Amino acid sequence: MPFLPSPALLLTLLLGCILTNPGNFTGTAGAITCDASINYNTGCGIVDQSIASFGETFNEKGGGVYAMKWDELSIDVCAYISLFGA
Repeated sequence: MPFLPSPALLLTLLLGCILTNPGNFTGTAGAITCDASINYNTGCGIVDQSIASFGETFNEKGGGVYAMKWDELSIDVCAYISLFGA
């Protein structure tokens, strides 16, 4: 997996899977081909540009919760970042 300076949702999925871009997400889309058999299994991804969504800044702000829903229609990940300091 490549080094990412921000948190990212990276997916490697089945033959022919493509990330719709633009889509219903707030991050920045990287590769849009999620097919695990292409590009050495790197998959597709969405990068969150906020430094408050992981690491020291995430912890200093009191953390948060990431929730994931995966069904036959989509894979959805939502981040709920604390607005209060630790």
